[in-house]
Amino acid sequence: WLAAHWVTAEDLGVPQHLLDDVFARLGLQQSYHAAISRAEDPQRTLRRVRAALNAPVPSGFLLGDVIGGYGVAQACLGTVKAYGWAPADTTVAIQGIGTMGGGAAWYLYEAGMRVIAVADALGTLYCPDGLDVPALLDLRDGYGEIDRSRVPSHVQRLPSAAVIATAADILVPAAISYAITTDNVDEVAAKVVIEAANAATTPRAETVLTGRGIPVVPDFVANAGAVAWAWWVLLGRVGTDPEDSFLRLRTEMLAKVALLIGRWILDGVAPRQTAWDLVAANRSAPAPADPLAVPALTIP
Repeated sequence: WLAAHWVTAEDLGVPQHLLDDVFARLGLQQSYHAAISRAEDPQRTLRRVRAALNAPVPSGFLLGDVIGGYGVAQACLGTVKAYGWAPADTTVAIQGIGTMGGGAAWYLYEAGMRVIAVADALGTLYCPDGLDVPALLDLRDGYGEIDRSRVPSHVQRLPSAAVIATAADILVPAAISYAITTDNVDEVAAKVVIEAANAATTPRAETVLTGRGIPVVPDFVANAGAVAWAWWVLLGRVGTDPEDSFLRLRTEMLAKVALLIGRWILDGVAPRQTAWDLVAANRSAPAPADPLAVPALTIP
């Protein structure tokens, strides 16, 4: 199954290099092996995948470690643009500070937005004026937890669950599934929820949120940057230059989120429904003669 059918990548604190080590011990070279083995030139594809995953980006991280979080950040920025908010005046609370949450926090900070709360397994760190995200990321240990002994004294230390109730413009659950349920949905104080974790909001909780006027940008849009990028690399639609990947993902995500939030603002249609409509339209569209000729934007 691993050899022929299943492609996986880092998640839930398991880094890509650890996955690749395990796959290598099994004689499968890399965790994308099932897809790589189907390529016209498997060795060339393997070299491209490895080069892309390990391409350094200006933040000092590797492209493979931040591309998913970059996509989440673009989903947030697309939401900000759709609402006409000023990035500098927009606040964000993020549950999770690993691959998705940490990457999103970094790029939102770079974009000038105020990340006022982040949560890891040890609790929530909160500062209404905005956290020093780069400094906090540098304090993470191998398990993605922030060393509290080195956190500045002006940063408030709250329980882990407090991040859900943070009064921020955008809440990004980026740690676990079912982070927002009927048990805590009434505590959500954000204006928008951007799902960076898979199934971060239960269906019933999402119904409650939309009923309160809080849209939820679904996981299969907001966190799709990582998996979409992986397939772009596998198929050769992006190269190993990080700027190529950032440009394509930014173009895709900003346009799609603008469509989702725009329809919510104008017609009150939940973003998840608009996303499903987009999926249906794309699936029914005629397939191109040359798959590599698919344009970056596929919005009907």
